[in-house]
Amino acid sequence: MSSNGSALNRPYVSVDYAQLSDDQKTALKILQDWRDDANNQDLADDPHGYIRKFLTDVTLHRYLVARNWQTDSALAQLRRTVVWRRKTFGHIEPDPAFPDAPKMECEQCLSDPASHCFFPVGWDDVGRPILYGCQKRMAYPDVEASLVHVFYNIEKSLRSTRSSGQFIYFVDFNGFDFQEALKARYAIRFLMTFADHYPERLGRMVLVNPPSVFQMFYNAAKVFADQRTMNKVLFLYTPSNAKSQPDASTFGDPNVDGLMTQLRDLGMGNRDPSFLSWFAAALRMEAKPGNLPNVYGWAEWGKKVAEYPTEEQPHWVARDKELHEIQVSKTPWTCMKF
Repeated sequence: MSSNGSALNRPYVSVDYAQLSDDQKTALKILQDWRDDANNQDLADDPHGYIRKFLTDVTLHRYLVARNWQTDSALAQLRRTVVWRRKTFGHIEPDPAFPDAPKMECEQCLSDPASHCFFPVGWDDVGRPILYGCQKRMAYPDVEASLVHVFYNIEKSLRSTRSSGQFIYFVDFNGFDFQEALKARYAIRFLMTFADHYPERLGRMVLVNPPSVFQMFYNAAKVFADQRTMNKVLFLYTPSNAKSQPDASTFGDPNVDGLMTQLRDLGMGNRDPSFLSWFAAALRMEAKPGNLPNVYGWAEWGKKVAEYPTEEQPHWVARDKELHEIQVSKTPWTCMKF
């Protein structure tokens, strides 16, 4: 398998109108007319204009693709998303740095940086941010608050000028035990919400050492969730947790380094090798709040700058320098800027 990202879903950032069939253009036009209708009550109560700014042609196209170009189905899903986004983001004041978007901050993490554990740790080979989450490393594991934190940070990653339109989500189940079993619904809730309101945004969801109880939730969710989203779920196991999972892609390997090799083959870690180093170190650390390796130290940042061609350096330098400065300033590391 090639390591250039061909095995993964390509970034989703624009609509290639020339490649659309006549029927697809007609379907897109129906959604455009719905969006552009000045009397559309679906889009009322939008004081900051967030909803209309969200409904770009790319957004409409994503929903049509997710619904196999069935206009009625795509429009119904869009209407549900409008309601969800109004409830989730509509009350938030604009971000001074991004006036067209809400200023999203996790209140728990501002008071305790270890409250949640969901943050960027690298980029895959086609430019999608890799986001890492571990429930056992959260000091405040409330499911609803955790989901708000997750979606705030996803929104930040998608509005970044460095975003390719999709992202990779690593869910680390290390430290997960029987007492945590019911919290497996966190990942399921994420999948269900993401399938409903972020179609075609998820590039891959990697579940690391999920417990057997999770498989039951997963199998139940598959019946109701969007299959395009569920098919992007990858089960990954380290040796002590390896087991048979007939309904999902499974990787059991003799050592963590071997797992890293397989991730490279899947298009993760070739352009950003520090991600694999960080992830391997995290897997070897006890899963408890705040216990994680630094994302990037200053010396590592300097090495990475030298690894890439001059024309690519502004992208990587800006990203790594930002992460380093955030760590130095002790800004909540679970709410890093993108």
